[in-house]
Formats: sequence, structure tokens, C-alpha cells
Amino acid sequence: MTKIIFYLKLFIRGDSTLTKIKIKIIGDPGQHNVGLIKMWLENSLKKLNVFPTEVYLAFIKNIQQIEMIYRRFTKTFENLSFLESSIVKEMVFVQLRSTAYIPKQQRRKGKPPIILIKQDSRISENDLLDEVAHIKEEENGWDKIKVDALTLFAEDYGVTLETPTWLCFSLRLKAEIFDFFSSELMCQYGLANELFFEKQRILNIWIREFFPYKGESKIQDFNIIMIAAFHVTLPPSYPRKEDERKLKEMIINYVHSMSMEPLYQKIKSIVSKLESPPKVANIYKCSAEIIKLAQDFLEKQ
Repeated sequence: MTKIIFYLKLFIRGDSTLTKIKIKIIGDPGQHNVGLIKMWLENSLKKLNVFPTEVYLAFIKNIQQIEMIYRRFTKTFENLSFLESSIVKEMVFVQLRSTAYIPKQQRRKGKPPIILIKQDSRISENDLLDEVAHIKEEENGWDKIKVDALTLFAEDYGVTLETPTWLCFSLRLKAEIFDFFSSELMCQYGLANELFFEKQRILNIWIREFFPYKGESKIQDFNIIMIAAFHVTLPPSYPRKEDERKLKEMIINYVHSMSMEPLYQKIKSIVSKLESPPKVANIYKCSAEIIKLAQDFLEKQ
């Protein structure tokens, strides 16, 4: 792996103190403008009033580099067989469309926040803002609540590496729930406008990159509709709920074309029940309702 490691130092004023943040770049940034990404990261840290002493930005080109990052900085592959590790790293890479965050509970002790950036992706400042929101969630304890709820959910519903269909579904559901609450946190920090533009961008990606895979499998179709429902549903602290109509207009014809509007409405109704601040019981209940819909959907001929 071509590897470039260097440090960028950001000086951010927060709460009348000067905070020095060290940014470690791992891997080859490729087409990405590191200076621009540094500026976006600095802006995002300021907006969410979060100042870790160090952040890693890891640029990922292929599955082998995913494995290198995870083995070096996380506990993810501990106690997994070669086959199990292969399944996990492939799923992580497939779901990495532009950026992703490795949460504290996965990282090895003492490792700082790690943001993954796909080398050949196009990213925006809002991508960095969303990942920084996850760092902020760790500070206020939201991350642990979500992880505890979804771990319990996976255990109770038999989601393991031996059930690839449900593992794929569970990973997608986990990603959507995590993003729902990072969106809620952004609203609490007065970033509703940024969130709305980000939702528009994500739904355009849905149209361009997810919808074309309709019909490949029933679980794929369910996940496509689930993603749309999550990103049309704005979080509790969003101040202009009428904006959901604008988001719905972007995708509803595509949902109609799949003859799946009733399923879309059911999932959206469940997503609307997610409470802020997050609670283990509430996340578990909503996740269980969604997997029940998925099970019923897969059983229909």
C-alpha cells in the first residue's frame, strides 16, 4: 500500500481557550485536496464545538487497505476466523461510499477518532460535518446508547456472520440509525440548513446509486426503500417539518415505480418514533418493528 503519513496542526479557539488539534493523514489522498479537507474539518469541529487532541483521516482505496486500518487501529477482527474477517472487511468496503467513522467502542484503547475517506469518492464539507457529529455523540454518550441498543437487537434476532442476509440488513439499519441521530445532533447545534442540503444530496445519490439496483433481490429492494424512508424523515429537533414534503417529492415517483409506497410509509412511520435523546428501549423497539417488516416482506411470494 502506498502510504503517506504527515501531520496538519489546527489551532481552533473554543470557550476562550486555544486548542491544538493534530490531524494525521494515513494513506494516499489520491485526487483529494488535503488542504481543502483540512479546512472542512476545521469548520466542522468549530460548528459542533468539539475539540479532540488528534484526529486520523485514513484514505482507503481497496479492501486490503480497509483490513490494514482495522487490524492496526481497531478490535474488530479479534477472535474472528479468516473467513469471518473476509466477510466483515468486504461489507465495510462495500458500504463505504464516501466517508465513514470508526466509533470509539471499536477502536483500540488510546486510539483517537478515525474518519475513513474513500480515495476515488467525491466528498463535501457536509460529509466531514456528519462524521464530526459522531465524535460529538461520543462526548455526550449517545454513541454508547446506540451501540448497546443495536447489539442487543442483533443478539435477540440472531444476526451473526452465519446469517449474511440479516447481517447485511442489520449493518444497513445500523448505519441509518446512527446517521439519524447525528442529524438530530446537528439540528440541536443550529445546523438545520446544512442538514437539509445534505439530505437532498443523499437522496440524489439514492436515485443515482441505489435505485438502479432495484429487483436484484428482495432484501436489496427492502434496503432501498428503508434508506429513502430514513432520509426523508427529519429528526425531532428539525425546525421546519414541512421540508419533508420537498424531500419526498424527490423520490416518491421512484418508490411508486417499485409499487412499494405502502412499505415506504410503514417504515417512515416507525422512523418517526425515534426519540431524542436516544434511548436503548426506543431504538430496540423501532429496530424490531423494522426487521419484522423485512421478515414479512421476504416471506411474501
